[in-house]
Amino acid sequence: MSLLVSPNSLVQDSGIINQPMSDHSAVFVNLKVKPSKPILQYINTRSYRNYNAEVFTRDLANEANSILSIFEDSDVKSKLDILNDVLPPVLNSHAPIKSIKIRRRPCPFVNQEIKDLMKSRNLLLKKRHAKTPTGRSSKNCVTQSRKSCLKQKGDTLLKKLALIRIILDRFGRSLIAFPSKDKDISTYTKNLTVVTNEFKQFFSKVGKNAADSSRTLAEENNITIRELSSVADTNLALGELFNLRPVTCEEVRQVVTSLPLNKSSGPDKVSARILKDCLPVILGPLTEVINCSILTSIFPTKWKEDEVIPILKDGDQELAANNRPLSPLPVASKVCEKIILNQFNTNLTDNKRLTSHQSSNKKAHSTETLNIQLTDSILEAMDKKQI
Repeated sequence: MSLLVSPNSLVQDSGIINQPMSDHSAVFVNLKVKPSKPILQYINTRSYRNYNAEVFTRDLANEANSILSIFEDSDVKSKLDILNDVLPPVLNSHAPIKSIKIRRRPCPFVNQEIKDLMKSRNLLLKKRHAKTPTGRSSKNCVTQSRKSCLKQKGDTLLKKLALIRIILDRFGRSLIAFPSKDKDISTYTKNLTVVTNEFKQFFSKVGKNAADSSRTLAEENNITIRELSSVADTNLALGELFNLRPVTCEEVRQVVTSLPLNKSSGPDKVSARILKDCLPVILGPLTEVINCSILTSIFPTKWKEDEVIPILKDGDQELAANNRPLSPLPVASKVCEKIILNQFNTNLTDNKRLTSHQSSNKKAHSTETLNIQLTDSILEAMDKKQI
């Protein structure tokens, strides 16, 4: 038997598997292949191991003289700089920023079915250890459920484990080093600096490229694009004109307390949880910064800075066009944006600028309400013999 393998130095073993599976015998080659080692990846995050909300708030309150100096300045950028010079240093002493290495332990033999079994096992164990009035009966019920689950899936798992043992005995245990198919490990063949610059150039021109593509598409289809006029419409009544107004501390408090805790933080690593903990101390200064931004029509540059995270959509991950950017902004900027959005939505609703058929970007409306309305219209037309 001769095998065409290049280079021949990679061949460790070869032969024929004599198994009565078909009329032809299977040929195998055991190659000495060393998998490429993935590039180590690190993430910067805060460590809350020794964090105490009460102690942090007390230490931040001790910097009241520095925080109150915000009211003496008239520039929104200077006000925000004062707040950033006080809050992050105090927070770093309680929840320092650490670089954590992302650890991945590839295990190609743990498929989705085994993962589902492990998940159901953890749920059953959680119910078993839960303190309920009927703890003993619940324990027995969980035990019976575990036994029935293992009885149903036991044979399948034993067959899979036996097959894995045969593969490992024949081809060596070096196969475990190969990554699992259902794990997406980001590895780049190019230099990371080159990839970063390519992504930066592409994402920074997404808006311009989209506008150019729209203009080209309109020219190909003989569509006239109406240019927006910079002159305000004088036909609107005085009450219909939209103007931002300063907000109160109570409005800022409601927006901050309604922030979800599962949202990622911006480059400053100040999460919504931290903002809620120190709200009694920074509520007044934060309201002053937001009001100054509204009155001067200036959005601070610090609130525009973000860390672009590429999320692969499909295809080659080294091509910037195959990724979508995820840009987490500072939580304080989201508070300001939410306040402006609430005022804008209130103006649209009061002046009835939103059509009743709009189901997106509208409170209490979604694709679900659109489907309900469409279904009711179809059923009503069927009752009237119109369709």
